[in-house]
Amino acid sequence: MRTNYPFSIEDLRSITSKYDDYEDILLKYKPHHYSIGLGVTSLCNLKCRFCYYKDPINNTSTSLDFYTIKKIISSLNNLSNISFSLEGEFFCYKDFLPVLDLASLNCDSIDITTNANKLSSNIIDSLKNYPLRSVIVSIDAADQEMYEYLRVGGKFDKVISNIRTLTQTLGNEIVKLYCVVSDYNTSSLLELPKLAASLGIKYIGIGQLRENEWTLKNSINRCKQPKLLNFLNSFYDELSKYNLTLMIEPFFANSQVMHKFVEHSHLDLFDTSPANNLCPIPWHFTSILSDGRLFACCGDISPIKIEDYSFDGIFNHEILRLLRWLIAKQRLPLACLKCHNLL
Repeated sequence: MRTNYPFSIEDLRSITSKYDDYEDILLKYKPHHYSIGLGVTSLCNLKCRFCYYKDPINNTSTSLDFYTIKKIISSLNNLSNISFSLEGEFFCYKDFLPVLDLASLNCDSIDITTNANKLSSNIIDSLKNYPLRSVIVSIDAADQEMYEYLRVGGKFDKVISNIRTLTQTLGNEIVKLYCVVSDYNTSSLLELPKLAASLGIKYIGIGQLRENEWTLKNSINRCKQPKLLNFLNSFYDELSKYNLTLMIEPFFANSQVMHKFVEHSHLDLFDTSPANNLCPIPWHFTSILSDGRLFACCGDISPIKIEDYSFDGIFNHEILRLLRWLIAKQRLPLACLKCHNLL
C-alpha cells in the first residue's frame, strides 16, 4: 500500500478562494457517461522492483469487501466503464468473478490490468462472458532474464503462454500489452514487438517509470533524453515492421516526444491530446482504492476519506470540485504541473 503521496487536498485549498461560482463544478449524473477505477485489492503475487504502489517500509495490504464494491458499483449504475487496474493484482482478489458479474450489469465495458501470472485456461475462458474493452498484460521485458529480474516472482514462460491463450480466446482488439520504460530495460523492450507479433498481439502501450523510494533503492531510474528519444525511435520502427499499434500516454515525456508520435499512434488514457490544455479526467473519471479512499485522479494527490459512495459523494467530492475549478481557471496546482502524464 503506497503511502508517499507528495500533494494533498490542503495544497488545492491553499490556492483557491471561492470555487462555487463555476457552473461545471457540480456534475450531474448522466447514464453511460462516467467511468471509475476500482482498486479491489493491493495484494499482489509479485514483488516488482519498480512498483509504483510499493511501500518499502509499510508492506501491509488492503482489500475492499464485496459489500462495499457492490455498494459503489450499484450506486453508479449505467457507467461507461469500470477499470480494475489499480494497486495490486486483480486476480488475487478471491471474489473476482462475482465482482465481474456485478460490474457487467452496471457498465458498458470493463478494463482489467493483470501481470497474467495467476491466469489459467479456466479463468481465461470465463472472461468471454464479460463486456471487456481491454485486458492489458503488464510485461516489461521480452526475455526471461530481464523479466524475472524486474518482476520478482513472475514466470516468463507462463506469462507468454497465457498471453497467447488470452489472444486466441478474446481477440487481439481486446488483449494488449503494456510496459513501463526505465533506463534499465530499453534493450530488452526493443525485442517486444517481435515477440508480441508472434503471440497475435496488435497493441503495445508504453508509459514512463514513476520514480519513488522503492525504484531508487533498486537503482531503477527514469529513462531520460537523449536515450529516451533514441529508444522511442527504434521502438516505433520495430512496431511498424510488425504492423503493431503504439499506445502512448499523453505527455509521455515532453512535447518533443509527443509531437513526433501523436500522428502515428493511438493515444491512450481517455483520448486526450497534447494539444488540449484542459485535462478532462476530473470531469468524468475517478478512482477508489482498496482501503476505500477516493483517489481523485491518476496523479500524486493523496487519497482522501469518502463519506458517501453515491454519485454526488464520489464525483462531487470536494477534492474533485477543487481540481475542476483550478483546471478550468488555468490555475494549475503543482500536483497537476508535475503530473506523470505531463513529464
